[in-house]
Amino acid sequence: IHEGKTFQCPDCDHTPYAYQSGLWNHTKRIHEGKTFQCPDCDHTPYANQSGLWKHAKKKHTALNL
Repeated sequence: IHEGKTFQCPDCDHTPYAYQSGLWNHTKRIHEGKTFQCPDCDHTPYANQSGLWKHAKKKHTALNL
């Protein structure tokens, strides 16, 4: 970010990413069809396990007590 370096998807014209991890998540979700679905609800699929974990912690923690 500070050096102005971005990461462009080689497969499409999607907006450049400031972090390589953003490009990795994009590639997994869009080009490889990899998503993480919450097993407890029908919430929108997540591009990575971190997003799913944050959702589960926020929405389902009280249910797991």
